[in-house]
Amino acid sequence: QPSHCNGTALARGKQGCCAGKTFELMTTSCCGSIPFYFTSLSCCDHGDGLATLYEPYAQNCCDDPAVSNKERGICTLEPGERSCCTRMQHKHRRRRRARIASASHTRGAWMEARSLSEVRLGGGDEV
Repeated sequence: QPSHCNGTALARGKQGCCAGKTFELMTTSCCGSIPFYFTSLSCCDHGDGLATLYEPYAQNCCDDPAVSNKERGICTLEPGERSCCTRMQHKHRRRRRARIASASHTRGAWMEARSLSEVRLGGGDEV
């Protein structure tokens, strides 16, 4: 975080700088060069140096580097839809999960092995 914005000292952790304009971090964020209220809008970073503001309850940003979507940019949600971005199909190989022994299972196996070795050595109680 910069200490100054266009010659103005910033309050650390409380103020930010967006294209030379000071903004409050509690309510505002920066989208490209535009400060905006993040409670009502979101920012879609297109990954090419451009960014666009959009309404998160009515639109989606399909330019997410963490997800491979077929379309790019902003799409409009239909009523009842949670997403309007279409993910690309990837073929995944299923992996088997490694079985992790629980503490009680491991302790039980250890106790059983111990009692067997004591019987063999003659150190355990005879029945």
